[in-house]
Order: sequence, then C-alpha cells, then structure tokens
Amino acid sequence: MIYSTAKIVIDGIVYDLDAENFMPLQWDLRPPRLRSVLGHDQFTIGDWVLIVQKKLSIGARTQVSAGAKLVGNSELIIGEDVVVSYNAVVLTGTDTSHGKYMNDARPGSERAVVRGKVILEDGCFIGAGAIVSVHEKRPCIRIGKRAVVGASSYINRDVPPNTVIHPAYSWVEEARTWNTTRRRKR
Repeated sequence: MIYSTAKIVIDGIVYDLDAENFMPLQWDLRPPRLRSVLGHDQFTIGDWVLIVQKKLSIGARTQVSAGAKLVGNSELIIGEDVVVSYNAVVLTGTDTSHGKYMNDARPGSERAVVRGKVILEDGCFIGAGAIVSVHEKRPCIRIGKRAVVGASSYINRDVPPNTVIHPAYSWVEEARTWNTTRRRKR
C-alpha cells in the first residue's frame, strides 16, 4: 500500500491527509469533507504536498506528485489528466517589490501581494521543480491543453495548448503533435 502525508487548506479549512485517513490507492478512505468540497475523489496526492488555496478544483485522474506545492491562497483550477511533478510549485499569489516588505511575517498592509488565478488545462504536464507563478502584469496564468512545462522551468505567462516549454532556453515553444498510428519496432 502507498501511504501519503499531505496538507490541503481550502478557504481556511485544514484537511490533513496522513497515513490514517488517506491512501491514494483506496479512494473510499479519503476524508469525506474533502470529497464533498472537490466533488469527487479520483485524484492522487503524493507525500509532502502542500496545497493552500481559497478556491480549488481538481479534475479526475490528476496526479500531484511528492513535494509539490500549490500555494498562494487564491484560485487554482486543475483539469483532468494533469500531472504536477515532483517539487513543482504553482503560485496563485506572490509578493511584489512595491511593498515596504516582502516577508510573510509582516502584516498585509505593509506588503504588496498579487493574487490571481492559475488554470492547468486538461492533459498538461508540469515538470519536476518547475515554477508557475502569477505576476503583477499577468494575474491569470493558463497552461494550455496537453502542454508540457519542462523540468526547472519558470513560467509567468500563458502557455499555448500542445506546446513544449524548455527551461534551457529563455522561451522556446515547439508544436506538440499527436501520431494516431503506432509504429512497431522490428
């Protein structure tokens, strides 16, 4: 059996997903309160995942891998068949340099925080260690259908559907094509 330890905070309500009440392979053991908030329980959350959002939607068959952080206390919409890989970070809120401080310990009145919305459309893949973050000029970020964000990428703008973003280059997009016939190696 696979055990998981994760913490999800939705609109101030804390859902501790630990080995006693959450096992990814046994959906019936999910906390009933969390199931009622999300509308279903057909998703997988890995170990040491932190989710802190005001509004959260997770589509069916979505996987959030170990160490991922979906934070920002705003709005996050995750479509179906999405993978958020190991140690990836999705920020729906972040400090800007316009505040007096950029420190969580300071009161909000002394900080300039941008809160927005991140939408991960159906079938997209966020690579290991990638960061997807809202920006003061772009408070809504959309990662398109079947788009791939490569490992260690930093994304602060929309990614079109069916594209691959490479982190080694500043912003390289490649069309992602789908071959409907399988070729057999001989």
